[in-house]
Amino acid sequence: MKRFRFRMERILRLRRQSLDVERTKMAEALRLEQAAQQAYAAGEERRVRYLAALSESVAASAPGSGVEGAVLAERLGVLAELSRRRAYWDVQRVEARRQVEKQRAMVVEAHRAVRVLELLRDRRRAEYLRQLERDEQALLDEAGSQGFVRRRGNGYGR
Repeated sequence: MKRFRFRMERILRLRRQSLDVERTKMAEALRLEQAAQQAYAAGEERRVRYLAALSESVAASAPGSGVEGAVLAERLGVLAELSRRRAYWDVQRVEARRQVEKQRAMVVEAHRAVRVLELLRDRRRAEYLRQLERDEQALLDEAGSQGFVRRRGNGYGR
C-alpha cells in the first residue's frame, strides 16, 4: 500500500508560514508598545521632577524677592510643553496597546487555522492506519484460508 499523503499539506505549510508572519508582527507590535511605555514613563518622570523643582523655587522665593514674572512664565511654558509631550506619548501608548490586541487576535486566528488543518491531517492519518490494518488483516486471512485449503486438499486435514 502507498504511504500516507495529506492532500492539504501545501495549504497547511502556507498557513504555518502565515502564522510565523503574524507572530513576527506581534513581536514588533510588542516592541513598539514597550518603547511607547518607556517614553511615556520617562516623560512623566521629567515632568514630575520639573514640577517639583518649580514648586521648590516658587516656595523658596519670598514675595518680591527675585523670581521674575518672566522666569516664572518661562518655567510654566516648559511645564506645559512637558505635559503636551506626556499627552502625546499617552496617545502613542494607547494606540500601541490597541495594535498589540489587534495583532494578538490575528495570531490567534492564524493559529486556529493551522490547528484545524493539523487535526484534519491527524484524523485522516488515523483513518489511513485503520484501513491499512484492515487490509493487512484481510491479506493475512486470505493467506491463512489458502493454506488451510491447500493442507486440506493434500490430505492433512483428515
